[in-house]
Amino acid sequence: MSHRYDDLTDYVLEKIHAGECDIAFHELENNVSQGDADSLALLGGFYIYGIGVDTDIQQGINMLEKSVQMECGDACYELWKIYSGEDQIVRTDYDIAINYLRKGMELGNSKCYGDMGCCYLNGEYVVKNPKLGYDYSKIAAEDGVPCGIINCAICNDDGIGTVRNAYEASQWYRKYLEMEPDNDFAMVRLAICLADPYEMFGISISDDMLREALFYCEQAMLKDNPEAYLIYGWFYEMGKIVPQNYDEAYKYIKKSAELGNDFAKEHLKSYFKDIFGRYYVR
Repeated sequence: MSHRYDDLTDYVLEKIHAGECDIAFHELENNVSQGDADSLALLGGFYIYGIGVDTDIQQGINMLEKSVQMECGDACYELWKIYSGEDQIVRTDYDIAINYLRKGMELGNSKCYGDMGCCYLNGEYVVKNPKLGYDYSKIAAEDGVPCGIINCAICNDDGIGTVRNAYEASQWYRKYLEMEPDNDFAMVRLAICLADPYEMFGISISDDMLREALFYCEQAMLKDNPEAYLIYGWFYEMGKIVPQNYDEAYKYIKKSAELGNDFAKEHLKSYFKDIFGRYYVR
């Protein structure tokens, strides 16, 4: 999919933030006069949100609709967001919204594929279909759409709509973290795929994978992620690339429990102290 619309959006936003809204507006008008559908869609946004002009939602929507007729997939995506109630601009109409999403997919718009993948995975506005949800998410992911990337990671991780594959999930989690480096959910899920502490995957695990998992646990712990503390404790409990140390393991698992992790609360019941005050597990 062409990313021209996104590039043009970035350019227009730069102009607006620089106080050059009029310049952006007139440049878009000039592009529209030459038949540019992307510029027409963006110009519609000026009217919908009242950017440098009087707010005229209907005129803006009309411009987006005309852009769709000119086969602009991004205009479909904008209309999907409008009619699904994301910005509460107009009365929500899910039938209209989904139709625009489908039209955008017909035009090859990867963002539309990504959101439709979410719809099928969650059963929102359509009948739930994990296989379609995964397939559409993967199309979006391969074009760099964030929601498609994280959904591909989760689907491969949990075996939703596809065969469970920790290695594939790891690749998508890494890619997502390149885009969202502070996302502790992705950090922890990546660590689980790499280290398999719950023994869900039955995969061969190298020391490099364990070291990477430990690193992402440490990063997620900085954000007080409860499960990160639990897995970090597991490393010490099992002696995986760190010296086995039940006292250290107990400390981190206890912290996880204090942060609300139910598994950690239950696992603490396996810890006991010997006559020297040192923890052991039974």
